[in-house]
Amino acid sequence: MSYQLVFHTEADSEYREAYQWHEKEQKGLGSWCLFAFAETGAGFAEQTSLMLEDIHLETTIPYIDIKRRAGKSNKTAFRPRQIALVGFALDAFIACPNGFTDWIDEPDALASVLGNFVRDKGLFPSEKHTLYSLRHSFHDRLTDIDTPDHVQAELMGHTFGRQAYGKGPTLAKKLEWTQKI
Repeated sequence: MSYQLVFHTEADSEYREAYQWHEKEQKGLGSWCLFAFAETGAGFAEQTSLMLEDIHLETTIPYIDIKRRAGKSNKTAFRPRQIALVGFALDAFIACPNGFTDWIDEPDALASVLGNFVRDKGLFPSEKHTLYSLRHSFHDRLTDIDTPDHVQAELMGHTFGRQAYGKGPTLAKKLEWTQKI
């Protein structure tokens, strides 16, 4: 089940107000992680394991580099990837250039705190929705703009349903599509 927290409309001020409150009351970096999650589809475990060298803000195209790490496991073999930062995700990493250091390797605790906060504020469209539904929403937004399947798969960290040829979509190509959503 998917849904969208509305980040690109007039309702922004209401959501920003809620998250500004959250920054004061909870571990502040977690709010930024939620923004990045909604805009990149990168999961909390992926974001809380990012290290300084994985966050590239001073490049032509700002991006995060999700990698395999010794002692850590990615959900699938396809999860390591580079994701261009746009919109609120870029804002999040500018605000947290060292990553989400309050929550390093604590993705479940972060998801619990943020999920309770979003539920308490009545921001879920229904009782059936969860925080993880934002990842499904990211995928839906890519689908809605007719993003090619191989680009969607790369952005989501999914397998592409045919033999791989070449190196895959460039960071510039991924940026092109994420700017459209």
